[in-house]
Amino acid sequence: MSAGLLAALLAAPAAAGWTWAPAPEQVVLGTPTELVAKADAPAGPLKPAAGQALGPFEVLSAEAGADGTVRVAVMVFALGRQPLPALKWTGAAGEAASPALDLTVSPPPPNPSDTGDIRAIRGPYAARMGAWWGLLAALAAAAAYAAWRLTRKAPPAETAAAAAPKDLRTPEERALDALEGLDGLGLSVKEFYDRLSDIVRAYLGERHGLEALKMTTYDLQRALIRGGFDPAARQLAKALLERCDLAKFAKWKPSDQEGRRDLEGAKKLVKLLAPAASEVTGDLAGLPPGGRR
Repeated sequence: MSAGLLAALLAAPAAAGWTWAPAPEQVVLGTPTELVAKADAPAGPLKPAAGQALGPFEVLSAEAGADGTVRVAVMVFALGRQPLPALKWTGAAGEAASPALDLTVSPPPPNPSDTGDIRAIRGPYAARMGAWWGLLAALAAAAAYAAWRLTRKAPPAETAAAAAPKDLRTPEERALDALEGLDGLGLSVKEFYDRLSDIVRAYLGERHGLEALKMTTYDLQRALIRGGFDPAARQLAKALLERCDLAKFAKWKPSDQEGRRDLEGAKKLVKLLAPAASEVTGDLAGLPPGGRR
């Protein structure tokens, strides 16, 4: 370890033999960040003791070396100054305690080609004329059917209920169909990410009983943790919904490629949260079990 880094470690706040190195200058929202400390901690993997509030942080991994160097990987899901709270850590050979550490979290850098104006998503999201003609034909058919129904006597309520088609799709199929429907609508960036977020949240409500449409992204993240959902699904949901919030509220302008990646990420999230493959059909067949652990 260099003399400069050792001096910085000794100058930082300490708790119970734990001294953080200076925080990284660049901490990007929803991106893994490594923190380094010098600590009197048991060598090997560490994890935060149960029952501690982490705020907008998620600890991805922590490892103490034989030389006393501790490396902690975290992700942060809120912008601005965010204090990592003082924590107790447990390892196979003992315990340790770390002091609080302030981090300054920035949004993902804008695409160099962005002008700052709201623009429509082009390329993969450009409207297809065939889809519009199909929509017009469907509307005309619906209008003709409605006129025909008005000219005949209304059937009894029981008959009408029996004749109504029942949606037999699974929640996963409904969500995936809705996500596919975003492709080709020619939406602005803000509207595209607004609908993407609503589809994912509505799926979480229908399949897992979460009032996701009424929750902030932070509250939803905590609900997923409390519910014991798969860590990979939680991390994907956090990163995706934070990006949706940035596009909706912070004027973040992702590129077309980033928009396509987020659309595919939403589809992957639905599949990760689906029940066992034997219980679903269609595109979900053959997937490993997901959802809650």
